[in-house]
Amino acid sequence: QWFGNLVTMEWWTHLWLNEGFVSYLEYLAVDYLFPNWDIWTQFLYADWGVALRLDALANTHPIEIEVGHPSEIDEIFDTVSYSKGASIIRMLAEYLGFEDFREGLRYYLKRHKFANAKTEDLWKAFEKASKKPVTKIMKNWTAKPGYPILNVKEEKGGIKVSQSRFFSSTLSQKGTQDNTIWMIPLKYGKDSLLLNKKTTKLPKLKNGSVKLNSGETSFIRVNYPEKHLHLLKQALEDGKLKSLDGLGLIRDIFDLSEAGYNDLDQALDLALSYVGETDYSVWAELSGKLTKVENLIFGQDYYPYFKKYGLRIYSQIGQKVGWQKKNGESHTRTLLRSLVLYKLGDFGDQGVIKKAQKLFDKGGIDVELRGVANGMIAQNGRKKEYLQLKKMHNS
Repeated sequence: QWFGNLVTMEWWTHLWLNEGFVSYLEYLAVDYLFPNWDIWTQFLYADWGVALRLDALANTHPIEIEVGHPSEIDEIFDTVSYSKGASIIRMLAEYLGFEDFREGLRYYLKRHKFANAKTEDLWKAFEKASKKPVTKIMKNWTAKPGYPILNVKEEKGGIKVSQSRFFSSTLSQKGTQDNTIWMIPLKYGKDSLLLNKKTTKLPKLKNGSVKLNSGETSFIRVNYPEKHLHLLKQALEDGKLKSLDGLGLIRDIFDLSEAGYNDLDQALDLALSYVGETDYSVWAELSGKLTKVENLIFGQDYYPYFKKYGLRIYSQIGQKVGWQKKNGESHTRTLLRSLVLYKLGDFGDQGVIKKAQKLFDKGGIDVELRGVANGMIAQNGRKKEYLQLKKMHNS
């Protein structure tokens, strides 16, 4: 209604504004109505992470693409327009502050109602409301493909951060000629900074915070040195990091390992610090990363050791969620139970496998756990169970 009918894009080049705002505002509205749902952590898992993964490919494209012919329109209805669009809008909203962000939107809609507008018109509206150089900040985020990684280096009295474009492929990293410098709104402790240089020195925080990009508000990745990772590991174990930050941290370290920035053992070691986590989205992110590793090493001589490692990670949360659904529990708790029990069975927890067998034999399994039980039976059953599953499938 607002970004399609009341104010219509000037041309298909600006499509991302419509679709990006749709993808952002749906979460904003849900968070306003149901703050206890912790919907922004789910956004990080469902949209933000997907956009980071796809936009790290060499063959990605800028958010804004010049459309010269109607046949090209379908090509821009993709994850970059929707999920990356929503992500950089969230980044801008966090940088401007909610009141200035809302006031800028009001001005934009009133000024351009029943008419056409382009991306730059929205940036000017935000500039008027916030007195910040929004057009300059956002230029490379929409006009250039990809996004930056901040490489952190410890220095006396602080840290030095340098930015470069992130690629998920080491071949793309070595072959790139991209020297884009993004203006990065960055939450650093309680401060809100704007990084606009290749390299920036940041002072040491007095409050003991060690996580850059607090709240995962900037569309970036962060590569920490080993000493810094140790401090973050301690913060996780002490429960000092919010779920948003925990999710971003575990996502980045596994993806950076895959891209050749660090060794996988650093990621596997950090994952052990998540045993006390209770947020579904964090566990979903971590489980996806561990499954990817598991698929790569399945059948190797050391695979049984990886299964023991997996049990170390999931045993504590498995005891917390149990098999029985509790009255009034959140929908994410229900999802977490299915996820955790399935992973425990996958890693060979005999208690969980036997319980699944009992439920399967008994029948009438709760719909949330049906996939868990059937999956474990398919993985561990014999001919009798196979024939039963086949019959269920065919019927």
